[in-house]
Amino acid sequence: MSDRQRADSEKVSLAEDLNAPHPRTFDLPGCSVIISHHNYSHVVANALRSVADQDHSRFQCIVVDDFSARAHRTELERIMEALDDRRFCLVKTSRNVGQTEAVYEALAQCTCEFVAMLDPDDIYAPSFLSSMLKAHLNRVQIAALATCDMGLYRVGGSQLSNVFSRFARDSEKAAETDRHAANLESHGYSQYYPPWTPGWLWCATSSLMFRRDALELIRPRKSLGYNQVDAYCAQGAHMFGGTLFVNSVLAYRGLHASNLMHTPRYFSAYQQRHDRGVANIAHRAKLDALDAFFVNDGHRLFQPERLLKIVQTHFDTETLAGMIDIWAEKAKQTRS
Repeated sequence: MSDRQRADSEKVSLAEDLNAPHPRTFDLPGCSVIISHHNYSHVVANALRSVADQDHSRFQCIVVDDFSARAHRTELERIMEALDDRRFCLVKTSRNVGQTEAVYEALAQCTCEFVAMLDPDDIYAPSFLSSMLKAHLNRVQIAALATCDMGLYRVGGSQLSNVFSRFARDSEKAAETDRHAANLESHGYSQYYPPWTPGWLWCATSSLMFRRDALELIRPRKSLGYNQVDAYCAQGAHMFGGTLFVNSVLAYRGLHASNLMHTPRYFSAYQQRHDRGVANIAHRAKLDALDAFFVNDGHRLFQPERLLKIVQTHFDTETLAGMIDIWAEKAKQTRS
């Protein structure tokens, strides 16, 4: 048997293991984890190790190398070879497409109904997969994605904090701490935010676990090119399926000198986390996700009044007017 045939055989075997019928009804399903890598071979080993050390072993981890420099790609290959775990596989892009599109290339290799994402400079707590899957499989509410709180640590150093989001602070201020704690104990999640809840509700990419169908609903059909996959996927999935928040620290953001989206200095809840000059593409990403939703015929899955409520929540009048102009122009082109 050739190396290629052996690899294909192992891939089929792993997919069968992940999706095999559960011998007991309380077994958790498999989960796909995507790590998008571009010139981060100096920190990715910690991320890979944190996946391998999960207390839930039914996972596959797709590492997608987004056309890294030769030295980084070679080092990544060496790290994964040393890992020697058939649950991990490497996918390589033929050009640099940006984090969001790279994640969607990896999604084509995923075999599970649930998909988590991990930045190469972050790590999971050992119970990340099991806790997030339990949140999704609660007995109360179906949601497109779940998110957890995160801590921060210095790569190569010590832990810096045990909080990332405003959730615990806001919960205490609103006298909701006991209710949220009871929800977490009973249902696996602390709070549900329906699709018409505006604002940023998540931490970072490594705090997210999606239903795969939600990601497919907003699969981009045009080139995006930007790196903030959380801005695209979290906002897009939430708009149409809502978010579950798990008020537990289940992932850790790694700070180091070459962070793309986070200043390496960390000392205050009130400081600017992003370096000045870093473009905020949240609004653009939300519009791109909405565009993909319509191109993928997502509107056929919603009653018009529910869809109208969602769109009116997330976009201001000026943006909606611009969208109407675009749709009108497309209608003219179709008639001609």
